[in-house]
Order: sequence, then C-alpha cells, then structure tokens
Amino acid sequence: MNLLKPYVDVRKKGCFTQEYSLKGLTLKQIFEELGLPDRQLHEGANIIFALRLPTYDQFELGGYSKYSTEKFIKYGEKGSMNWNKTRFLKTYPAHDFNRFLRIAMAGWTSDSVEKEYGSKDSPMTIEMAKREWLRINNNRKLVKVIPILGPKDEDIYPAGGRANQIMLKKEIECQVIGHFMPNDIFKGVW
Repeated sequence: MNLLKPYVDVRKKGCFTQEYSLKGLTLKQIFEELGLPDRQLHEGANIIFALRLPTYDQFELGGYSKYSTEKFIKYGEKGSMNWNKTRFLKTYPAHDFNRFLRIAMAGWTSDSVEKEYGSKDSPMTIEMAKREWLRINNNRKLVKVIPILGPKDEDIYPAGGRANQIMLKKEIECQVIGHFMPNDIFKGVW
C-alpha cells in the first residue's frame, strides 16, 4: 500500500471498526487493539473513514478484534468471503473456532444460523443483529487502518482487544484522514 494523501476519496472494503475504539491511541496501541502484526507497524499506516454507513447487504458482523479476521478471510471477485479454518486453527485453540464463528457471525445466513442453533435459544437472528448495529451506529464513524506494509503468509496476528468490527463485502466511499507512524496519536476523524 502506498501513502495516501489526506482528504483524498478512496473506495475500500474489508474490516472496519468504530472511531471511538481507536480515538486517543497511538498507532502502536491501535495495532495492539486490532491484533495487527508488529512487522507491519514500522512503515506506519493510513487511516481512512467511511463517508457513510454501509447498507444492510454491504456488510457482515465481525465480532471483536480479539479474533483477527483479515488473516482468515479471502474476498472473492464479487465480494464473497471465504473462511480459512486451517489457518485459524494454527493460530488459536480448536475450541475457539466455533466460539469465533458464534461471536463473529461473518458470512452467516439465516439458514446457517438455523442449522447451527436449531431450536436452541438464540437472543436474536443475524438479521436482527445487523439491523440493530445499523440503528446504534447511526451517528458513529467507521474507520479502517491500512498498514503500508501489506500482509505476508508468515505474519503472526496476535489477539486484539475489544474493538468491534464489521466486514464490508463491497467497496464503500471513504476519505483518507492521514498517514500515521507508530507514536502518532489518532485524534479522531474531525
């Protein structure tokens, strides 16, 4: 990834998180919160924000950054997402995979939730959770951290913190906030 100039409009998809989860943190702390590899930190990162919230069909819920998702998802040409369970299991204990899927719910449909949970009590459907996410986040900003050094197969993605994430399946209009180095503080979008 190249350095992006501030205030330039770009289109991006992938993992986004809420601004309030990262505001006031240095880039190094942001990497720790999001579970990004240390190797990618040294050249810094661009931080962008979505100019609008995605529509219901443009995103999947992504759980918390404790379980990094970018390493385990491959995006198809039409925005579909495929999980790499083998790669996940090399990083986390086996019992965490099902827990991760329940927390993240990324890529699940109402049919797959029904198959998994059947008649078990579930507080809400995926559709309800997505609609509630849109309602709650109506006035919040979504940001994406884009390390200058791209991912490599040998990268180790440590567990992140509690920043919740969504995965945009389709590109959305964003604006560049700027380029940040490890000790730079992210003061927010405005």
